[in-house]
Amino acid sequence: MRKIILPLFLSIIFISESIFVELFADDNVANKIIYAPHFLLISLCLSALFINRNLSLIYAFVFGFIYDIFYTDILGIYAFLFTLIVYLFSLLMKALNSHLIVVTIVALTGIIILEVLVYGILIVFKDTSMTFTIFITYRLLPTILLNFCFMFFLGYLIKKLYVYIRNLNYTDI
Repeated sequence: MRKIILPLFLSIIFISESIFVELFADDNVANKIIYAPHFLLISLCLSALFINRNLSLIYAFVFGFIYDIFYTDILGIYAFLFTLIVYLFSLLMKALNSHLIVVTIVALTGIIILEVLVYGILIVFKDTSMTFTIFITYRLLPTILLNFCFMFFLGYLIKKLYVYIRNLNYTDI
C-alpha cells in the first residue's frame, strides 16, 4: 500500500495539471496570460521533505522525463530541472525551518528557477519569441500566483497525506 500511494498521488497531480490547463487556458488566450501549473513539482518537493529525499529524486526524474515527452520538443529539460530543484529544495530545507510559509517560499523560488531556466533554454534554441519583459509579466508572475494559491489551499493537506504515507507500516496493509 505504501509503495502505491505516492506514485498514484503524483500521477493524479500530473494529470490534474493538464486538466487545469485545458479548463482555464481558453479564458486567458485573449489576455495573453499564461498560467503554468507546477503542482507536480511542488508535490515532489514536499515529498522530499516529508517522505524520502532519494525516492523523491527518482520520481522527479521519472515524472520530469514524462513531462518532457508530453510537453516539450527537447527531451531532458524537465527531467534534469525537476531533479535539480527537488535536490536543492531538500538541501535548503535541511537548513531552514519546515514551517509551511518557509516551505512555500522555497518551493516558489524553485518554480521561479525552473521557469527562468526553461525560458533561457528556449531562447538559446530559438524556440520562443517572447521577450524577457513579456515573460515576466505574462508568464512568470501569473505562474507564481497560481502555484502560491495551490500551496495556500492544498499545501497543508498534501503535508498531512505525506506524513501519513511516511508513518504507514507494512503491517497496516
